[in-house]
Amino acid sequence: MPNRPPRLKRPWLTVVKTGIAERIRDPFYHTAAWKRASAEFITEHPLCCECEKIGKLEPSKVTDHNIPKDVCADPWDRDNWRPLCYKHHSQKSAKDKKHFK
Repeated sequence: MPNRPPRLKRPWLTVVKTGIAERIRDPFYHTAAWKRASAEFITEHPLCCECEKIGKLEPSKVTDHNIPKDVCADPWDRDNWRPLCYKHHSQKSAKDKKHFK
């Protein structure tokens, strides 16, 4: 019996199926302008601000909106950005999803 061909990956789709759950990609974070601004911000702020509070020196990997982008007035306001490591960004995102659901 022939095997089924592998599924094609379609990164241009806005809905990503991850197991049972589906999440919607925000096109804002995939623009060249955001990627450039985020990389510049990470270069200027190389350490995770939450890790610094507890005395750890962990490199920042993500530019995070302190007030979520969908709630704040201007997503380009750099005063609302902060550098986070993956661990703290995941924790903050999970808390935001519960609070702003």
